[in-house]
Amino acid sequence: MTKLPAEGRNFRVVALLSLCAALAALTVGMQYFWQAWTLDIDVYWEAGERMRAGAGDLYLEPTDPQNGVGIFIYPPTFAVLFAPLTFLPRWLGYGLWGMVQLAAIAATLWFARRFLGVRHEGRVDFWLIVLLSVFGAAWETIREGQVNFIVLSCMTGGLYCISRERSLQGGIWLALAAHLKIIPGVLLAVLIVQRRWRAALGMLLGLALFYFSPLIWTIPALGAGAGFERNQILTRQYYDEVAGPRLERQQATSVGGPRAPNHAFSAVMQRYFMNVGVSNLTVQRGPLLFEADNRFTRWGGFGIAGLLYLLALALAWRRRDSLSFSAACGLAFVAATLGNVLCWPHHLAALALLLGPLAALGLGQSSYLGRALLVTAAIVLFCHVTLLGPLEPFQIWGIPTLGVLVAWLVCFMTFWRREAPKAADATQALT
Repeated sequence: MTKLPAEGRNFRVVALLSLCAALAALTVGMQYFWQAWTLDIDVYWEAGERMRAGAGDLYLEPTDPQNGVGIFIYPPTFAVLFAPLTFLPRWLGYGLWGMVQLAAIAATLWFARRFLGVRHEGRVDFWLIVLLSVFGAAWETIREGQVNFIVLSCMTGGLYCISRERSLQGGIWLALAAHLKIIPGVLLAVLIVQRRWRAALGMLLGLALFYFSPLIWTIPALGAGAGFERNQILTRQYYDEVAGPRLERQQATSVGGPRAPNHAFSAVMQRYFMNVGVSNLTVQRGPLLFEADNRFTRWGGFGIAGLLYLLALALAWRRRDSLSFSAACGLAFVAATLGNVLCWPHHLAALALLLGPLAALGLGQSSYLGRALLVTAAIVLFCHVTLLGPLEPFQIWGIPTLGVLVAWLVCFMTFWRREAPKAADATQALT
């Protein structure tokens, strides 16, 4: 990575530390906010308690008075991992969860630098631009007690292992990410297209292994036979209650729908092509251009994301060096994130996998690449600020989604047109 000018290094160090300090201060302050308001962390807490009790009601309506958000919508493995926190007093469990968020953000940045091959002297420049681009996502993740950077740290940890020729272990880490949130499962096709067979095998083994993770709690609560039976029921419930309706009907009306700041392709299309309410703050309607068939708005966004995903796989087939492999993973993951029916600001943590390879390739060069990257990062960061009413129109119009799409296209075109790496590098990437 080409370093930015040396004369500004002290300023960049201060800027990086300031961003980190802001996130740390938010984490401390949120311990009080989480106990006073109902947010996603309350959903996780109730899911953890239900998992400890045998998980019979994991996907039913909430009964915890502090959970006013709604049902648990993640795969069972997430509740398995969260459950130990519920042994603690709620205030202490919340505090520990906040520390886990910070650790996950730090791990994501550290693993990203290592698997992208950024040298020690360029680490500040790299961390600054990546953290700047996902700062809004990190802020919202901490504010809501979300899980995005935990998932991302598993993914970047898996890619780090693959880059260090521990491919089987790397695939298992990617499988864990897919069991926490299903979207990272799209990376399996990237591994196969790249012929990284050991990593793909590790991911398949990990997917099978973590499928049985609820047994940690169901067997002690219910006994061996009933515990295994409940494990199968949980998978069926997850599909019937959460994954199936989204996949089959492309709907998420009970968990946000098209309202801002949902940045998903389908949500933005609904705001432009359906007469829907789009604001929590006002009675504002969407910027309706014309009313289209409901199927068009439901499936149009999915189709755009599918096309982007296929292009990511094409890049994975065309370029098999380690840096292009990382870019293909980021492109595939971001395409799937925007293709989901829900893409809140905290989901844009995925940009770390997209902008990281660009920064590693040469952010310090005075070129269109550096300028486009900085402008895109600024757009996304600006529009991530979801708590300020005056900025809501930008979210309603889909400007953050446009910013991510620009970043996606810049990344894709840069690596697609990139000069083929040396044969030695390409050979090493396949080991």
